[in-house]
Amino acid sequence: AHFALKDDVFTPALTLGVGFEGVLGVAEDDDDYDLQALAFRILGEYDFREVYYNFPILIFSDLSYAPDPLSFGDTEYYTEFNLGVKVYIVRSAAVVLGYKTIETRFKDDPDDYKLTDDLAYIGLELSF
Repeated sequence: AHFALKDDVFTPALTLGVGFEGVLGVAEDDDDYDLQALAFRILGEYDFREVYYNFPILIFSDLSYAPDPLSFGDTEYYTEFNLGVKVYIVRSAAVVLGYKTIETRFKDDPDDYKLTDDLAYIGLELSF
C-alpha cells in the first residue's frame, strides 16, 4: 500500500511527488523471513500529452527506501525501483510496460541473506 502527494512542477507535463509505502509479506527460502517496512517514496512522471497534442505517451518512475529504523520483523532494509511507460489507447485506458527491481536484506541471519528480484511487466490500466 502506498500514499503520495504529487503536483505539477516547472511545466504542466512534469509531476513530482513524495509519500510513504507500506510493505508486508514473507520471503521463502530454506527459512521464512518476515518482510515488513514503512518506506519513504519519491515519484515522478512526464505526460507528453500535456505538451504535444495527440502524443499518447506517459513516462513514470518511483523509488521507495526503508532504512533499518523503518524496517520491522526480520527486515534490515528495503529498496524498490520502478520505471515504465504508459501508451494511451484512449484518454482513460493505457497499455503499461515497465521494469521493477526490489532488494531487501534480512537481519539476524548468519548467511547475511539478501533478496533481489527483477521483473518486466505489461498490463492494461483503466482510469475512471
